[in-house]
Amino acid sequence: MSAPRLTDDEFSELVQEVETLEENLSRYLNAGQLAMREDRFQDAVNAFLVADKLRQNDSYIIQQLALATYKCKKPNPVSALAQGLAIINRLAPENSNDPETLGIAGAIHKRLWEATKERDEIDTAIRLYERGFAVRRDYYNGENLATCLDLRAGSQTDGNEALF
Repeated sequence: MSAPRLTDDEFSELVQEVETLEENLSRYLNAGQLAMREDRFQDAVNAFLVADKLRQNDSYIIQQLALATYKCKKPNPVSALAQGLAIINRLAPENSNDPETLGIAGAIHKRLWEATKERDEIDTAIRLYERGFAVRRDYYNGENLATCLDLRAGSQTDGNEALF
């Protein structure tokens, strides 16, 4: 059995399709990044949504889409956080070793705790930031881990309750 063969025209057409896809993807990623820098979060969401359709399951795009979504605060802050969490959960943060995924998921849970004061949210944020810090020893996850531990300590009402 011989391998499939493409004519020169078919090959050229295929190369053109791939180049066009990559150019479009680059354009939407750049637009999303610019919108994020300018705090135009809805524009960033729109750009990253298109990028996500062009290249599905790309962790960077999913991370940026989750970040822009929760920062957009639409239709309201808690709903935006829930939407952002649904997006970042595509990367299974509870099982991830990617510090960026862990940091974004931790940020969402920290903000959900700030909005709801549900203990599970701050505990989840701490767990995610702790793993993110253990993986890379980076400033972002470490500072947020410390902040979340402080927030949880400040909200405890039982003096005998353990922090960990």
